[in-house]
Amino acid sequence: MNVGQVFRMGFIPLLITLALSLQFGLQTDVNLDAKHWLELGREAEAAGEYEQALNIWSEAQSRLQIPSLELGVEYIRLATEQQLSEYYPMAVAIYNWGLSDQEMNGPNIDALEAELARLEPLKGQEEFRNWTRLLDDRNPLLLDELRGFWQSLNPVPGRNYNPRLLEHWERIAYARQHFTRAAEPPYGTDARGRYYVKYGEPDRKEEGMFSLNESDVRRALRNPDISSRAIIDILHIRAHAPHRYEYWIYDSPNEDMMFNLVLLFGVRSAGGFDRLHTLEDLFPNTLFTSNRAYFGLAARTVLEIYYSQLANRDPYFMTMYHEVLRRKRPEVPPSLASRLIRFQNQVTTRLNLRPAPEQISTEEKTVPSIPLQVYQYRLIDEEGNPFLLSFLESRLTTAFILDQSEESWTESGQELPGHYALTHGLRVSDRHRRTIGQSQIHPALIIDPFEDSPSSSVFTVPFVSAGTRQLFYAELTNRDPGSPPRFESLLPDDVRGVGRLEVPQQDHLDRDGRLLMGDLILGYINRTDNTNHSLFDFVVTNDRRIPANENLVVHFELYDLEPDE
Repeated sequence: MNVGQVFRMGFIPLLITLALSLQFGLQTDVNLDAKHWLELGREAEAAGEYEQALNIWSEAQSRLQIPSLELGVEYIRLATEQQLSEYYPMAVAIYNWGLSDQEMNGPNIDALEAELARLEPLKGQEEFRNWTRLLDDRNPLLLDELRGFWQSLNPVPGRNYNPRLLEHWERIAYARQHFTRAAEPPYGTDARGRYYVKYGEPDRKEEGMFSLNESDVRRALRNPDISSRAIIDILHIRAHAPHRYEYWIYDSPNEDMMFNLVLLFGVRSAGGFDRLHTLEDLFPNTLFTSNRAYFGLAARTVLEIYYSQLANRDPYFMTMYHEVLRRKRPEVPPSLASRLIRFQNQVTTRLNLRPAPEQISTEEKTVPSIPLQVYQYRLIDEEGNPFLLSFLESRLTTAFILDQSEESWTESGQELPGHYALTHGLRVSDRHRRTIGQSQIHPALIIDPFEDSPSSSVFTVPFVSAGTRQLFYAELTNRDPGSPPRFESLLPDDVRGVGRLEVPQQDHLDRDGRLLMGDLILGYINRTDNTNHSLFDFVVTNDRRIPANENLVVHFELYDLEPDE
């Protein structure tokens, strides 16, 4: 194989040039500090001159010698609070500029601490602890990590624009306006704000109040010898009934979860509106632990009544309700039964939430997803350097059909109209998420109703080091000015389908001077449809399947061969 024929990924530095020249009556040769510009913009904001405030801060960005994260945060905050969408591209650019101070200077430390607090709900504990260590050490790698974090979530990573970052700040603005039962960190909202920023608007939600009356208790007890009024008195005195509730449900955010993602909110028994792990959090611990007469029975009874009122809302609640009924047996003392119910429901909830995603982007759902598959083969080039021959395959049929209005396919049914384009891309970053190489290819657009024939590209990825991240992506665009997108979103108007797939770099071949063989590449010979003719003289079948009546081809490469005499 002639490796020189393979598309080589270039290592292109990321350069963003921002040049604005706006006049506010100030001398152009005065380089004032960030604090002055921040106060000047805040004065304009307080007067309701929002666009003037943004123009002041963009002027500051072009004049300041040291990047200011606080200024970048203020710009994106104000732009998203007022939904000034024409300023969104600049908001992304100035935010990223604020994360480019490699000296970790003065005021930026305070701004970084505040920004980490705002990002904590979106991160796993281990990676967040790593961020805080970098901050404590004043290590500028933290800035690379934060920029890379947002880039890893960007649905259009091939552009200098990030809808996911803007979505995050729009959610913060919404949460601050609507979830006002408390002013808790990190967003100055009640507990709902934290989860709204993480997950966005739920698929289903409901507010209500549990009903608890003597007839409900009598039906749950089914024992005429026990006074239902005594049980109700215990509940009203000890459990502060009645109880209001609010639940949010996100449908199937992760296939590894047993149930949908269900979030409960209410006033805890100790006081204060908060997230509840289960309905048992509405009641004081003494209701479950006390050995006083009827306390355990009261706990079991009220759980049966409350869970029954939600059982038909979601399988999660139905499971909790059945747990109550399962423990409702004569041989199990009520005090023990109530504790077992609480314990099992807590365990079920924890197990369900363990694989829950750290964050969900609802914006990304506004355009069809393009399924991606990546196949990589470990090989060594003619100079003895290891590389990964990477095939990226995408299937566009669903995204294309969903974008159709009056457009029609060509007569062959296999080609898209000329105003459509497909981009395949690869971004390689190191363990600190710093971009070390990127590449884009525009493959042929293939529409196959059965989705057996993908659009494919081939990338040659030099093996850099362990911990390297490879982000493959696809983007289907429609550049017809007379064909607006069907759904409003933060994504660019021409985007009609997106796909992303992050692939961890595997260990490469271990060269120790002995005979070594690269990974096997399988395919078949088809002279009429040789889609990979620039690489091989056969069709590569990454899925390990060949058509009927075709001959299997096995391609392998040997290295460090020692010829005999």
